Amino acid sequence: MSTQSPTVPHRSSLHNKNLENIEESSTSSVLRGKGGIQSTVWSDGGILGNNRRSARRGVLWRLVLIAAIIIAAIIALSLGLVFGLRKTNNHDSKSSSSTSAESDSSSTTSQSSGSTSSSTVSADFPVGTYSFTTFLDTVTTDCTSNSDTWTCYPYTIYNSNKNKAMTTLNWIITGSEGNYKITSTDNPLSADFEDVDLELYSEGQDSERYHFQFTMDKEVVPSVPITDDDSDTVCYFNSTIFTGYLYTKMEKDYPTNDESDNPWPYAVRAEQSVGGGENVPNCYKTVNGRITEQITEGLDAMGARRRDTMASPFLPSIDFKSYASPAQGLDAQALSYIGAVFTTVTPADIDDAFVYLRETFGTFATHFDASALEEVSDVVSLLDAGAAKVFVSLQQLQQLRTVPNIDLDRLVAIVLGQSKQELIDTIGGTTVGIYAQNVKDVELELAYLKEYGTDRPAVFTSFAQPTLENALEVAKLSGTPIIPAALLTVDINAETSLIPAGKLLLANATSDRADGLFTTLVTDERGVALGLVYSSEESVQESLRTGRGVYQSRKRGLWYKGESSGDVQELVRVSLDCDSDCLNYIVRQKGRGFCHLATATCFGHYHGLSKLQQTLQSRKASAPEGSYTARLFNDPQMLKAKIMEEAQELVEAKTKEEVAFEAADLFYFALTKCIASGVSLTDVEKNLDAKSVKIKRRKGDAKGPFAEKFGVTNGAAKENTEAKEAIKEAASVPKSKDDPAGTQDGKILMQRIITADRTPEEVEKVLQRPSQRSADRILGIVNPIIQNVRERGDAALLEYTHKFEKATSLTTPVLRAPFPRSMMQLPPETIAAIDTSFENIRKFHAAQADDKPLEVETMPGVKCRRFVRPIERVGLYVPGGTAVLPSTALMLGVPAMVAGCKKIVIASPPRADGSVTPEVVYCAAKVGAESIVLAGGAQAVAAMAYGTESVTKVDKILGPGNQFVTAAKMVVSNDTSAGVSIDMPAGPSEVLVIADKSANPAFVASDLLSQAEHGVDSQVVLIAVDLSEQELQAIEDELHKQAMALPRVDIVRGSIAHSVTLVVKDIEEAMVLSNMYAPEHLILQVQDVEKVTQMVENAGSVFMGQWTPESVGDYSAGVNHSLPTYGYAKQYSGVNLGSYVKHITASNLTAEGLRNVGTAVMQLAKVEELEAHRRAVSIRLAHMNGEATA
Repeated sequence: MSTQSPTVPHRSSLHNKNLENIEESSTSSVLRGKGGIQSTVWSDGGILGNNRRSARRGVLWRLVLIAAIIIAAIIALSLGLVFGLRKTNNHDSKSSSSTSAESDSSSTTSQSSGSTSSSTVSADFPVGTYSFTTFLDTVTTDCTSNSDTWTCYPYTIYNSNKNKAMTTLNWIITGSEGNYKITSTDNPLSADFEDVDLELYSEGQDSERYHFQFTMDKEVVPSVPITDDDSDTVCYFNSTIFTGYLYTKMEKDYPTNDESDNPWPYAVRAEQSVGGGENVPNCYKTVNGRITEQITEGLDAMGARRRDTMASPFLPSIDFKSYASPAQGLDAQALSYIGAVFTTVTPADIDDAFVYLRETFGTFATHFDASALEEVSDVVSLLDAGAAKVFVSLQQLQQLRTVPNIDLDRLVAIVLGQSKQELIDTIGGTTVGIYAQNVKDVELELAYLKEYGTDRPAVFTSFAQPTLENALEVAKLSGTPIIPAALLTVDINAETSLIPAGKLLLANATSDRADGLFTTLVTDERGVALGLVYSSEESVQESLRTGRGVYQSRKRGLWYKGESSGDVQELVRVSLDCDSDCLNYIVRQKGRGFCHLATATCFGHYHGLSKLQQTLQSRKASAPEGSYTARLFNDPQMLKAKIMEEAQELVEAKTKEEVAFEAADLFYFALTKCIASGVSLTDVEKNLDAKSVKIKRRKGDAKGPFAEKFGVTNGAAKENTEAKEAIKEAASVPKSKDDPAGTQDGKILMQRIITADRTPEEVEKVLQRPSQRSADRILGIVNPIIQNVRERGDAALLEYTHKFEKATSLTTPVLRAPFPRSMMQLPPETIAAIDTSFENIRKFHAAQADDKPLEVETMPGVKCRRFVRPIERVGLYVPGGTAVLPSTALMLGVPAMVAGCKKIVIASPPRADGSVTPEVVYCAAKVGAESIVLAGGAQAVAAMAYGTESVTKVDKILGPGNQFVTAAKMVVSNDTSAGVSIDMPAGPSEVLVIADKSANPAFVASDLLSQAEHGVDSQVVLIAVDLSEQELQAIEDELHKQAMALPRVDIVRGSIAHSVTLVVKDIEEAMVLSNMYAPEHLILQVQDVEKVTQMVENAGSVFMGQWTPESVGDYSAGVNHSLPTYGYAKQYSGVNLGSYVKHITASNLTAEGLRNVGTAVMQLAKVEELEAHRRAVSIRLAHMNGEATA
């Protein structure tokens, strides 16, 4: 055999070459476990005995083997012993049913039909001397320098037939219960050990067994040359670790020729778990049996890894629409520890997929089966939105390969019966992966993986019937098994048939330590090393179960980091390094830091940006007196000015030193802005990562005043007319399906519809709001949160705040009045603005109060009265999100104060440092709030609805929020045990503007944008009354120009994408459409606005005339801005004074009154057959008349 060149072929050429072997692989014989034979081997790694040579002879050998088995079965009646020794690394040659001792699957040492144990167990069992015999089935002795085929000595040949290779091991067990030890007495494989502890597992179960572990240095004599000069060689596999499993109840399942006096009566298995030693194998030249120089070139280290080395060793498959609330299996938190998932997307839920990617990017690397998508552009959009990989048909793949900027590493071809040539033509010479779907014949798949090799693109496999054994077999051949998340678990202590995720995570993990522990590097979310520790399979399983940093102490067992010091760690993710011999724990470190010396890391203090972030977070929490950073936090305008100043200085810097100096200053102020807004470096880096996977490229033109200042024309002429021409062109060119709003290339335009050209049904469809998440999906997320807060109170509330708001320093969920003045430090102009708004809102709502009780005498002697009482306890939800909203605190709090509510509770999500924005605290103090609940979302709603140890239970919850807040409000209002009502359902903000020829285009555009900037799910509608093309163009020009100058322009783009301009013939048609739409905000920029207002039937709030922008209603005019959205203005009013009071009625009758009305009451009670009702009147009338009552 020719020697192997140290030059490694290019990956793509190997891919092409390996593909050519697929067809031959499909005929290879790899069925080594048929006929009840337990295929167990003691291997040195790599592919054992299933190369082309053994494949061609596989059929003959199987026939011989089956015949021998049948004869042996008749003679021995299943007296054999399951005993296999194999190496569990990435190139495991034979991952049989007995792959993992921990799985205890019945298939691992399955009992042959009719098999029974014929051995008699002694009274001293397990003490005694035993023999163990096993076949070394289909093990070749060919050794090469290829890491995939390191298979050689110490296997012996039995009767010159390697398919009948056998060995017998003799071990003695001593000691007493709880302290058994095992020693080798006669071992042809030279695995010598003495007094090794036996540990009992799964006591009392069918899988009860003793574990033990021993180490041996293996000497291997290659049977083929591995040097250029064909020298004799010898190789050493030092410190190779083996684990043995002696079952005490599970019967052995194959016959054996063992004739010893005392065979072990039950099943046995042993595994080579670690190939051990550095630079394994260590190979040397030999001369006449004497070792000479070491061989350092041409050798691949044992267990070479697959190409996609940093990928997850397996993929949990999920339904991305319901993964957050699974009935069983891995929940969203457990999935995040693994960090990669597989899911399927269809044309019907493509929009939901984009929402899912926005929510989960950085948490999951999501692999999409996109083969059902009809448009390749949708597949590209998925990749652009952050999909890790897309699995596509060969037809889709051919189209995708023509897309500019696409990374072929992110494409996986779904194999569905294509011929060898079809595959070669499509993916030969590329880095495209392969997906084998719903595999039924696992052994055929394994044969393919062995032929395909390991230095190739990724291969993914899902199973018709997933098992731990099948998944491990695929993983150990460098494939990526896909397993439904519903079949996985992180709780190995629970009685369950689910597959332990921890075992799959460690499928290819190796250790060079005698104790088998894994070196573990602990880092923070930014990748900064915190310290070096050790892990075991048990500690990894416990970390996944608890969500904490749990490691293996070499002296004290499991080590729960921070258990005694309080410096705990929240687990973020567990992964392996490129060689799979080092674990990486990514954690969120709490408390003082990782090191026992109270430093952030065991390598000293943070430095650079991490140090700056730590300092800024500390200053924000408690700044020393006179702190400049604290001043920046409390003065946003100054911070804004400094950022602009430092950016300018960086632009003007020329020398290397000046650029570094000014960049450092800019980093400081920019990071101060981030920390002030609750944004961490991790958040910033997540955004950078998201941008790095973009396929679609924006032009990146300089904007407005900056382009003008620096003379940048963005490729256009300098005349201002060019911008107008671009707008006109965008308006006149038909929009594509992928860009209906014309937002690409910087052109922000609303879709335009002329109603005269459309049917009423088409117009109504255009006015549909943006789709929201399905109710089932939202409730599936919200209900568990509500239940958890209801049952666990403050503890659950704090957990959710730590998780969702990242405010991990909070120890109490409530801030109680009186609020510290230090938390209300605001610029004078902000205080003045809040005070003005407060007073106007107070006046308007005070005017809504009833001056006196209403009293009416409906007939002589019958008086009816209605009087008002405030709701005693109200909860006001003030959203966080992408904007600070003190105005909402005023709009909800001032009417509550005017109404006289005794207890006002405000809930608002805190910032990452646990504080609330000073504007909200100031407003809470002005309206007399008793407390601020430091939480948001469904958890805040639940806390106010049911009360906790710290949160006051309320009688009514008011305020806007996202879909989860709205769903939570609906849930608690329908729970009679909660005893709480709500103001109204709420959805994304919206505005409808009606403009005629008198309207100012700039005013119209500004009103549309004032709502569009609320969020990408907001919708704005313009109804243009008989406007010409020129007049419409003027509005569109203004919309684009004003939008491009906004800091939230990207949010505006998202909103405009589902917004529309309707061109109608007259004001009557406009009002019909407006009343049908029932907008939250209705703006009338029309002539005779008073008359048009009389035509309004459905609207939350109306803004009349050109001098009444919607913004005044949002802040300071006095009307309330908490309004019904999503069409609910047809049924609900906005928040007003009546929202905070109860109207109680009272009746007061004289004797004359009862006489007057009594006859009618008694007759109606008689009709309804409510006799007690009738008698309540008749008894009184009889008493008046002096009559006796029956």
